[in-house]
Amino acid sequence: MTTSLGLIRTVIVDNDETELQELVIGMHEAHIPVLPLRYSVDAGVIGVPDHKSLCIRILFVDMNLADSSAPSPKDIAPTIAEVISAVVPVDNGPYALIFWSKHRHLADEVLQILGERHTEIPMPIVVSALDKNDFKMPESADARKAWLEGLRKGIDSVVQTSPQLTALMAWEREIGKAASATLHALTEVLSPSIPWDIAKHADNLSAVLGRIAQEATGRKNAADRPDEAIHLGLQPMLVDNLERSSATADRIREMWVAAMPQVKSNSPIAFSENGADRRLNAFYCVSEITTQIEKTDRGAFVAISDDHLDDDCFKSHFGKTVAELSEEFVDVSDLTRIQKSEIRKSVKWGFIEISADCDHAQRKSRLYRYVLAALVPNDREDNTKFKGMDGSTTDRRHNAIYRMPEIELADGRPLVLFANFRYLLGLPAKASILGDVVLRIRSGILAELIHNYSRYVARPGVVSFSHES
Repeated sequence: MTTSLGLIRTVIVDNDETELQELVIGMHEAHIPVLPLRYSVDAGVIGVPDHKSLCIRILFVDMNLADSSAPSPKDIAPTIAEVISAVVPVDNGPYALIFWSKHRHLADEVLQILGERHTEIPMPIVVSALDKNDFKMPESADARKAWLEGLRKGIDSVVQTSPQLTALMAWEREIGKAASATLHALTEVLSPSIPWDIAKHADNLSAVLGRIAQEATGRKNAADRPDEAIHLGLQPMLVDNLERSSATADRIREMWVAAMPQVKSNSPIAFSENGADRRLNAFYCVSEITTQIEKTDRGAFVAISDDHLDDDCFKSHFGKTVAELSEEFVDVSDLTRIQKSEIRKSVKWGFIEISADCDHAQRKSRLYRYVLAALVPNDREDNTKFKGMDGSTTDRRHNAIYRMPEIELADGRPLVLFANFRYLLGLPAKASILGDVVLRIRSGILAELIHNYSRYVARPGVVSFSHES
């Protein structure tokens, strides 16, 4: 449970125990919490904690960990790669790599080798080198104050070379402050007893948390998934505290302007990297992490099971063959017979669960509501563009279809997710047509999808007559 005390953001790796302790003492006196880790040629990095407790933003590494008398970049780089792989989690995010060494002149060559031969390790957003000789702790108490100031300025100068890292670290700090404010608000709900009654206070806090969880998702859901229930219950308060905290944070606007100067120009910002827009859409629209996501969870994209991907099953459920139904999601009019067959086979058929929130909260026995959906490869954009009745080009076959922005998942292929409101099924949880959960549709895009569905089913039909001469 000690990992819940906080994430470790600053790490120093050195093979010299004396120098390591000197740096740690200096960091602590500069009020910078840091984890010291010793390296040995035989054992590697010693004492690395569980990666779940690591969220590295600054990594200090002695460049000459092998203690070579004449270190060379080609010898140094594999050891640095070993350290980064051991210490920095693969899902870590941006961090600064600072070589803490007497051989800082080798840093550029080491970095080049890392970028060419060790692309599997997390890439830092900024790399620099500080000379150990400039930061040796002085013995004199009078000189220590200037030394500490030099240490702070040295570290700040490295981090501030990346305005993006500076702003994101500040934002991350504000999230922590907002979480603390949320916990404080919870305890403010309770009236402290005089004299103190610690046990009663804990019981009262337990009741407050439990009631929040029950009101957020319903009593049955809270009983089954208390962690999700309390998360959803506290989330609005956390978001509100984050908004207030960010608005009043010192220099936060200045940091963000430096991190994204293009915003000030009030002009459209184009991505220089191919596929970045699709990956960003995926980040906001879907999640490929489906652990603990049930087929019946709201927003789950559930694949149609393999033994139901045939014409008989499709005719039974949808009134059309696989090829006929694919026409609603893919335009194959200009393709050869072989191309038509290939693109139809590449469609990933499934359902999106869209039952009302209250249905999930009340957990009553019922059929779950699924809308037919399809993940369509978009290698050829013409296949996901359609001719309208008036000859114009549209991005969907008809207005009963919802089209999600183009996304790119882990396999790197561009995809479009369609949902067709003409095909709505009520299914039990164990229906054989339901295969595995492939994706989870995020709440924002799911709300838009359901809004479009409600507008479609609420369209009035009007009988009217035109005057014909």
